[in-house]
Amino acid sequence: MTNKSELEHLLTLGCFPKERVIYIGSSEMGESEEGLDYSLTQSVISSLLYLDRQKESNIILIINCLGGQCEHAFALYDAISMCKSHVCGIGAGQIYSSASIFLQSCDTRYMTQNAMMLIHYGNAEISRETNSQLQSDIKYYEWSANRMYDIYALKSKLSKSKIKTLCDKDTYFSAEEALKVGLIDKIITKWDEAF
Repeated sequence: MTNKSELEHLLTLGCFPKERVIYIGSSEMGESEEGLDYSLTQSVISSLLYLDRQKESNIILIINCLGGQCEHAFALYDAISMCKSHVCGIGAGQIYSSASIFLQSCDTRYMTQNAMMLIHYGNAEISRETNSQLQSDIKYYEWSANRMYDIYALKSKLSKSKIKTLCDKDTYFSAEEALKVGLIDKIITKWDEAF
């Protein structure tokens, strides 16, 4: 049973244990928004572990996130994939960049009717300190890009080569477009359709 301090802590993380819902959103940093970072990733993984160990019942992720580093998206992708519970992901608002990656690991993937998804390669920060460091950075970014393409191709109707072409620029999908290419399973207009 959850004691009062555990419940208060989970609520501050965006986890609602009674409803088995985790909210994943961007946070404000001054005048701009901050996407998926270390702190948010750790909060979501902690909440997933907590809910998954309580009982085997649906976990709902509500995602309104502008993205973030791909390493954090891969960590969430793996954590969601390892859950025994059925995980439903609901994209509401912006499912941009790395948020669109970890949505793909959900057992059921939804978008609300006015949500938008963005896929792209993202931004690579490559060191120019030494030639060997430059080569190492390039190798890492090629690996992460290929992993991202594989994740999108796994459940979608798109080939890996088509995904690579789409990721060469910022490519936006409405809910209808995302459904058509298999990046989601269903468009919802009421919460009850997913809960």
